[in-house]
Amino acid sequence: SPAQAAAAGGPIVIGLPSRACRTFGFVVPTEDSKLYRQLAFAQLERRGLAAGPAEETAFTCHVHDRAGGSSVLSVDVVLPEGAAMALPPRTHGLVPAARLLPLPPGKLTVLEEQGRLVLCAGHGGQLVHSQVISGAAGLDAHLGQECGRGLS
Repeated sequence: SPAQAAAAGGPIVIGLPSRACRTFGFVVPTEDSKLYRQLAFAQLERRGLAAGPAEETAFTCHVHDRAGGSSVLSVDVVLPEGAAMALPPRTHGLVPAARLLPLPPGKLTVLEEQGRLVLCAGHGGQLVHSQVISGAAGLDAHLGQECGRGLS
């Protein structure tokens, strides 16, 4: 439990809401793991999510599948809002909160985080892509709820 972890005094991992980070998946035409981080950073730059050079951008690359000379990867990147959060001194890592949940294989999942709806896609039970589909209130929230009903 969170209370037990806090009492134990060991390192902790913080699950960030989707408004503070992004996760997206893509396929690369290689199984060479030495290239994954470079290819992931190129995707961040292409999508406007890089906070500067690779050394200054907080991101993690995950491998989901390798076959036939290609690999399925996903990238978690911390956005400026997440990077500005005050963190406990024992923080060991930051991950999207949705990555801490098991996702059903072959299905899209809609989660609610801080009043926003988040669409998640998984591969093998792990998060590959997440997208906020509603705002915190008003018309955006209603639209997100309609999208959620259409997916169920």
